[in-house]
Amino acid sequence: MSVSSSKEQKIKIKSDHVDFQRKLKISKLLEFFQDIASDHAEEMGLGFDELNKRNLMWVLVKIKIEVCNMPVQNDVITLNTWPLEAKIAFFEREFQIYSENGDEIIKATSVWCILDKDTRNIVKSKEMNCVLTEYLTDKLINDKMSKISFNENIFNCFAFDKTIRYSDMDCNVHFNNTKFADIIMDCFDIKFLENKVIKSIYINFVNEGKYSDNIKVYYENKDMLYKIIGVNATKNNNMFEAEINFN
Repeated sequence: MSVSSSKEQKIKIKSDHVDFQRKLKISKLLEFFQDIASDHAEEMGLGFDELNKRNLMWVLVKIKIEVCNMPVQNDVITLNTWPLEAKIAFFEREFQIYSENGDEIIKATSVWCILDKDTRNIVKSKEMNCVLTEYLTDKLINDKMSKISFNENIFNCFAFDKTIRYSDMDCNVHFNNTKFADIIMDCFDIKFLENKVIKSIYINFVNEGKYSDNIKVYYENKDMLYKIIGVNATKNNNMFEAEINFN
């Protein structure tokens, strides 16, 4: 059976997907991306069960999202995704969301890799048996998604800390990538968010988090571009870096 080079899904935005303004949460958006990517990977022969047989797992390395119009509760959106042809060790995947009127309202580009669960070494793409033979070449955001540079004073701007608990864990027993978005958004006061619209967000997932790890979150702001860094105080390493831009 041939595998489609892309996958499409219609989603109705429900009450548990939205925030206090009835707008789709970034964390839920990441869940949509994660779920459709997982379903498509399964069709490609690279799903959870297949990788688990080899003691391997998918890891999201980085993602950049650009928002033209955030969906609200009861909207019906069309989510489309496709992978680009794999590089030596990394897999790029694009995401695109359309409104009921057919307008593009969100686009994203992401980079993933496959890790050995024990060694945490990256597995080269040529070692994987992908059944997809034809790849789309459309890249939605031309951004190198480089390492984020921070002002040296950022560690003077402490936001809060969080200890990883049961509800934060995923099926690979580490801090789920969707939870990073909640940490990022929790840096902002609700009054601030009442009058702001997310324009873009970029997350670089630097190191994994495990149960009971403590994360300390710091931020800086210049012209409505907020830079956020999460430090794993338990392991003394940077856990994630992020940039979020508001209108």
